[in-house]
Parts: sequence; C-alpha cells; structure tokens
Amino acid sequence: MRSKRGSAAVFILVMMTALMGLFQAYIGFVREEAVSGTTEALGRLWARSVIAEYDRRLFEDYGILAYSGTPAESAEKIISMAEYTFDGKEYAEVGECVCVPDDYSLADTKNFKRQILTAGAASEIDLVIQDFTEPFAGETHDIPESEERTIRNRRLLNSLPSAGRTYVDPLESAGEFFSSLGSLRGLLEAGTDRFLIDRYIRTHFRNMVSDKSLDHGYLIYEEEYILCGRHSDAANRRGSKAAVIGVREAMNLAYLNTCEDKKNEALIAAAVIMPEAPEVMQEALLAAWALAESFNDYELLIRGHSVPFVKTDENWATGITSALEGLTVGYIDTGCEDGETYQDYLSALICLIPEDIKLLRIMDLIQIDLKYTYRSDFLISDCYIGLDYIIEVNGKDYVFSEKY
Repeated sequence: MRSKRGSAAVFILVMMTALMGLFQAYIGFVREEAVSGTTEALGRLWARSVIAEYDRRLFEDYGILAYSGTPAESAEKIISMAEYTFDGKEYAEVGECVCVPDDYSLADTKNFKRQILTAGAASEIDLVIQDFTEPFAGETHDIPESEERTIRNRRLLNSLPSAGRTYVDPLESAGEFFSSLGSLRGLLEAGTDRFLIDRYIRTHFRNMVSDKSLDHGYLIYEEEYILCGRHSDAANRRGSKAAVIGVREAMNLAYLNTCEDKKNEALIAAAVIMPEAPEVMQEALLAAWALAESFNDYELLIRGHSVPFVKTDENWATGITSALEGLTVGYIDTGCEDGETYQDYLSALICLIPEDIKLLRIMDLIQIDLKYTYRSDFLISDCYIGLDYIIEVNGKDYVFSEKY
C-alpha cells in the first residue's frame, strides 16, 4: 500500500515538474512573441522618427524633404529608441543596428529628381497664383558688375555634386533642335518631367533679369549657372548672353533668307562693296545683319521686353546699316508686345542640357547657398530621403525600410 502511495507521489511530482517546465517554456515563448511583435510594430516607427528630423531650411527654401546624418548616427538613434522601448524588460536584449541609407542618397540624381518633381508640382500652383497678380517682383533690375560674385574656395568647389563633370555647351544641338519648333514654349509640354523641373527652376532660382523676390542664394545669376555651370556671375552672364544671341542669330538668319526685300537690300550693298563677287558678300552681309539684330534682341530681352521666336517684317528692328556699322549705343525697340521673354529663352536653353547635368547644377546651387548662409558643413551627399536598417533583438535580425 505504501509502495503504491509512493509511486503516485513520484508520478505527481514528475507531472508537476513537467507542467512547470511547459509553463516556463510557454512564458518564454510568450515573452519572445511579445518582443518580436513589439519590434515588428515599432521598427518602422523608429525609422520614421529618424527621417522625421528633416532639414527644415532645405525644405523651407527649396521644398526638398531630406534628413542629414551618417549611418552610424542614425543607428545610434534607433538603438536608443529600442532600448527605451524595452527598458526594464530583462527578457529583451537589443543588439547591433546597421543602417544602410545609400539607396536613398539625395546626391543620387534619381532620388533628387523625385524630390524636384514633387516640389515642381507645388511650384506650378505658386506660378498660377502669381500669374493672376503680377510678374515676378524685381523685374528688369540692373546689377553692377562690381557686385557680381565669384566662388574661389577650392575645397567648396571640389565638394560640389557636379565637380569633375564634363562641361556641356548649351548650343551644341540648339540649331537643329530650335529649327524644328515654332515657339520656345513648345519645349515645355505641361505635365512632363521637363515641365515640372522648369517650374521648379523658375520658382526657386533667380536670373539677371528677375530676382523673383528671393532673398537666398549666394550667386546672383542662378539660372545662368544652371545653363553655363561657371563659378562666377560674370562668366555665367557672358555664357548665357552668347547662348541667347546664338539662338537668335540662327533664327534671324533664317528669316532674312526668306525675306526677298531684305535679301535684295543686302545684294545692292554687296554689289557696291564687292562688285566682283556680290553673291558672296551678300551672304556675309546677311550673317552680319542677323548678328546685329540678335544683339538688339538681347538688349530688349534683358530690359524686360519680349522678342518673338520667329520674326516678321513688323517686328524686325535693324536696317542694313547695322550690319555695316554695328550697334554701338543703345537698342531699337519696335514696340512688339508679343513673343518670348528672357525667362522663356533661358528656360528653353536649359532644357537642352542633359538632365543629369542639369540636376547636378541645381544641387550645386542649393549646396552653395546653404553653405554660405546656413551651415558651413552642409553637403547634399550627407542628405537622405529614406532609410533601410537591420536591428538585432534577442539574437534575431529585423529588417525595416522607410522613405518620404
């Protein structure tokens, strides 16, 4: 009888021990599931907390959402948030965290373009509102050459996103490209990426004709920088002038070759100057005449007037004497109110630049501005629009990804 009772006691003890083991295992399982569930639920929130610390100045001035910081700094922030979450819970151990933001670098033109397109769409709304009031404030202002700025800091120049890129001549393919168009505005079809990038440039950067009431920016001629890529206002002014005059010269010569009256004027003058070869001289005079008209067009444009892309007899300004003597003083205003503005010509020329070069030069301007006026250590390459990271909790890796 005692043997049976002893066996029952041993059996009960074994069962209780087994049940306690199962209960302990269940508690461990529940704890692990709680840790796993908490990590899965809050992991994206930790990433969002990191990217929520976006650079306010970058957003306020340029409409770009990006945060700055090294991967190590981001990892430290995430570990700190995870440890705070599991504080006091001995069954949860936070291990290493590795942040990999490279795919989201703002210095990558694909990522930068996405931000530009979003901001460009907002810029389009701003321009529509502005069109109902008045043109950009600051129109047709004169900047003395003594106030033009130059960047000489070699370290700053070497850190620019476009540093080391091959120079692109904005007129390299302008002749063929422009000759197929009836209007400069035909380059910018509404809704396209090119259209939105143009709107972004028009809204956030000034040029030598309009400061657009923008009080930020180190270089004065910012759109001219996007076109020419030089490191001084003077060089960008000269480069943009040559580009605009080059386009106008091609179009003016095309007009002269279709106008029999002006061709005859040139032929009569040529016969006097070079009677032995009047046709040859006629071609030279027509080219000189087109150039003289182009210089006059440029003077009109920088003074806020419009110049039609395709000329007619009514809006042609110069005479054959301009080809012989040149325009030395002032300019001739035909009173034409229709046509394209300096902004239109500049935007069209910028459209000819390869997109990646154009985006890199926009990055340059942003970095230059924020370095001079905000933070001397600011770099586009330190900015990110998203974050991938892996964090270890209780020996298990969890992967998260978040972006704007």
